[in-house]
Amino acid sequence: MFLSNLLHFGQAIVDGATEECMTTTTATCSKTTTTTPLVHRKNNQNKEETIAAVSKKAATAISAKSITAEGIELPGYRVVDGINLIRNGHGLRSITYFGIGIRIYVVTMYSAKPILSAEQAMGQAAAQQQQQQQQNQDGIRTIVDASRTTTSSTNNTSKDNSKNNGPLQLDFTFLRYVSQSRVVSAWTQQLDHSVTYRDYEGYQADRDRFIRLASGGLIENKGMQSVQLVGDDTRIIDQGRLTGVIHGRNFQRSFLSMWFGSVAVSEDLKANLLKGDEHDPNDILQVKGELRQQQQQQVLVEA
Repeated sequence: MFLSNLLHFGQAIVDGATEECMTTTTATCSKTTTTTPLVHRKNNQNKEETIAAVSKKAATAISAKSITAEGIELPGYRVVDGINLIRNGHGLRSITYFGIGIRIYVVTMYSAKPILSAEQAMGQAAAQQQQQQQQNQDGIRTIVDASRTTTSSTNNTSKDNSKNNGPLQLDFTFLRYVSQSRVVSAWTQQLDHSVTYRDYEGYQADRDRFIRLASGGLIENKGMQSVQLVGDDTRIIDQGRLTGVIHGRNFQRSFLSMWFGSVAVSEDLKANLLKGDEHDPNDILQVKGELRQQQQQQVLVEA
């Protein structure tokens, strides 16, 4: 549908040029038909680049392979609001009880672009970029153009997350039956222990609402809970049913700090979620370059 709209837009440009030509003299019309106006060439180039980008993302999603971990099939990609999210990483959450390892769930993260660092995951790179742009406005010269960010466009849509990552989805597939009371206890302990970003008005209400939405009942063996971060919304999906939404990016950052903050649920799990799994290798290289550039810029700012 998106491609057909682009083609329709391109045809409208051609039709408009033909109609304008008919209202001019024959000489002018002849000249117009033999020379493509610069603005039309640019529009055609932009259209071709957009089509190529869309085609590349679609091809990446189609080529993303499913894998099996702990007996659970993990798809290569998910689709959220019409956007292809590629598997970025996965890992096992387990606990040791009296020397016995107990497997709890497999968590898988899907993202629109490769997410390779904790700072990038939590959107701190975007915050640093805003600081650099403000310094530029104040007349402080930076070595690298501060307009470069990890986002593919400066015009962010309502579906962008943290201004650079795009939508995210985390799936939690449980490897055992869990009673409702244990679900409540598990999410409560995990939030209270690992969330490091909670210094904002309304955090307690957001926390309580998340626990309520994620703990509405028992979880069957191989049952799955999902959390989607889309725009300003955090959607909680319990075993295929949307139980509710928490509004605001503050809670999104709180939720992400649970997995990528200084007191993450598991350091091994944190590292595994940031591997880039099925993303295009060229996209991974590009993001690595952008992250290095941002680190260099931050060093300059601090200096």
